[in-house]
Amino acid sequence: MNILSQRFIVVGMRDAPARRRDGVWVHAAVMSADEALISGWIDQARGEEWRLVQQTNQSVIGRLRALQGRPEKLPGKTWPELVNQLLTMEPAQLVDQPELDSIKELAPLIRLAGEIVARRSVIGFLQTSTSETLPAAKIARELAERPRLLEDNSVSFIRLRSCVSDDAVDTSDQAFDELMRQVMSQLTSVTPNDHSPKEGPRLLIGETGAGKSELARALHEKLRAQTGRSGDFKSVNIAAVSPSLLEARLRGYLKGSFTDAKTDQKGWFELANGGTLFLDEIQAAPMDFQVQLLDLLSPVSDTVEVEPIAAQGKERKRFRVRVIMATNESEASLLAKGRLRKDLAYRIRARMELKPLAQRLRAGTEGDLLIRLLRLHRWRSAPAIEFQAGRLAIAEDDLKTRLVASILPSIDRKAFGVLEAYDWPGNLREFERVCFDAFLEYDRTGSTDWVSTFQAAIGVPLEDTRIEVTASDATQARIAREIEALLVANEFNVSAIQSRLAVYKKKSPPALKKFLRTNKVHLDLGKWASRKAQALLKDVADDGR
Repeated sequence: MNILSQRFIVVGMRDAPARRRDGVWVHAAVMSADEALISGWIDQARGEEWRLVQQTNQSVIGRLRALQGRPEKLPGKTWPELVNQLLTMEPAQLVDQPELDSIKELAPLIRLAGEIVARRSVIGFLQTSTSETLPAAKIARELAERPRLLEDNSVSFIRLRSCVSDDAVDTSDQAFDELMRQVMSQLTSVTPNDHSPKEGPRLLIGETGAGKSELARALHEKLRAQTGRSGDFKSVNIAAVSPSLLEARLRGYLKGSFTDAKTDQKGWFELANGGTLFLDEIQAAPMDFQVQLLDLLSPVSDTVEVEPIAAQGKERKRFRVRVIMATNESEASLLAKGRLRKDLAYRIRARMELKPLAQRLRAGTEGDLLIRLLRLHRWRSAPAIEFQAGRLAIAEDDLKTRLVASILPSIDRKAFGVLEAYDWPGNLREFERVCFDAFLEYDRTGSTDWVSTFQAAIGVPLEDTRIEVTASDATQARIAREIEALLVANEFNVSAIQSRLAVYKKKSPPALKKFLRTNKVHLDLGKWASRKAQALLKDVADDGR
């Protein structure tokens, strides 16, 4: 029997015993209260496969039990005792017994157990009822807390789709999308300044696509974990709502408040009660709406008292909501342009700034971010697997192909360099589009020339050498960051650090300027805002002409 195959774990497929189909082990799993859901599902699947392996290898096991008088066994154990003991072990325990390596008669069993342990697991969530709520945040936290699940490429996720009638509810797609959002939040959010559960509004600052919504979701999950609140995450793009409707949407309204008010309508605060209200693109909010926020928000509390429109003082509701605002412009710029009220800015309890994706990918402290993002988008780009009445509804020879399509293929280091060297002006949104296009091309052609594939997906002509990568790129990036740190610490006084630049062979001003010019892509230009820094950048650019 060919046991080298994929493992497909379907969460939500009822009463289905483990079985092999087209070289794939198919398992059914259910939700549980365990903290380690993914690990629990994998351990259960390994145990089922091990029991089936034992059933199909009874002749080998019987022969081993019958062995007597052989020196190759553990001291104090007869062969039947030894074999029975090993068969009760989990596969991972069996292959982690160094003293068994010298017992050649056990090699077949140890090899089979080793293949079970090494098998990759593809997990899908089959849901046809809204009562089966997927604990997406819990699963995402497990992935974040156990990075080996991602790093060794042993686990992937795939979208399942139920073939249901038009009037039925299929929540499998929704469950997968929510899990991917939660995983993205865990992968891209760094919250070092928000460990305490202090109340009050937050402001997130970052370029378009830098991950502000993902960070807001991560803060929401942290709020739930720290305080026990159970409310929802309500996200609103201020720029997408008509200014004339903002107050009504914020406060809610009563039936008959205006011409189209046919029924009572809850406001955003009520919809987010016990959770988080995320107001994206707050820079688009008109001044009168900012006055409404000013009237409702406290700088030190999440409690708000809201009077719905047309309540006329008869009904004032109290809610507990963490308000998170976000903007793609600096707060100083908004205040200077008069687009953010100063008194509203005074109500903000904490501010968090997100670095652009390019800086994060090049930062040594986040070196794993690139590979994890690639894995996430590989899961999202893989074609779905269809189910009909709880059974697989695709051709047998297509199952393995689709499972393989959810696993990140091997990508060479030079291709990683292409992604690290690019500026990513669209941040995470552009990265997502590039990944989808690159994986689509790989699945279509099977080409492993990832440098060309990524360059084409980014839109860089193949003859363009702006992001050509050399083997020394990582070293150049490190040196650039170290020199930049020296400049920042000495307020960009080049003379003050010349002696320390000798170790980099950049002591002379021309050598330093040439290095900065050719490695500008590795610099954090947000640190170069001072007059001296800008003058140095201008000199660097002028010398290159």
